[in-house]
Amino acid sequence: MLGLIPNPAVGNFQGHYQQALAYLRRSQFASQIIQDLENAPQHIGILVQANGGSEYIPPYRNRCPHYLDGGLIVWNYTSTMNTTDFASNDPRLGPNEPHRQDAPWLREQSWGAWLMEGVFGPRTRVGQLSEAMGLLHEMGHAMQYLTDAAGFQNLDANNLMELENLNVSAIEATVAQELRSAGANEGIRWDYQHQGHYPGGNAWPNWLRWIHE
Repeated sequence: MLGLIPNPAVGNFQGHYQQALAYLRRSQFASQIIQDLENAPQHIGILVQANGGSEYIPPYRNRCPHYLDGGLIVWNYTSTMNTTDFASNDPRLGPNEPHRQDAPWLREQSWGAWLMEGVFGPRTRVGQLSEAMGLLHEMGHAMQYLTDAAGFQNLDANNLMELENLNVSAIEATVAQELRSAGANEGIRWDYQHQGHYPGGNAWPNWLRWIHE
């Protein structure tokens, strides 16, 4: 079950949380995730804060209170995230579709981005993940843990990027697509590291990632 942890440092933390839930429930998949977490026998705490990062703290970590056997979600309700992706990373697009003029992405209006597009093809989209999507992302981690605790702990220890990308591709991106279909101006990414609004950065196509790294 989900439970808010009182935080006097954040005025109306209950309101911020309920507002985020109302937005996320415009997605059928997000609604199901929220319901599954609310109905889970494990106790999952949610701490709303106005600074710092958002994160999911699994129950095996010392920073998670012992009575939260489903983990702790720390959510910064003021935090958004800029995203940029290449069309070649969009699993919905075929081999030739990144070069379509009507493909569903927004082009970055900067000389550096134009140069990158001329060499590597159009960038998928420039957007911004909303504050509520930050909450949803951490809820996705909670679902990952509740579904397969041993597998979660193994990836957490040995392949954190795989853990993050499973969450992004299976949960976050699915919810983002449903929210966009419902008329929301929601950002989207296909890879956890595809962040920022600058040419290159972490948004290289997968086949060029080795150059960037």
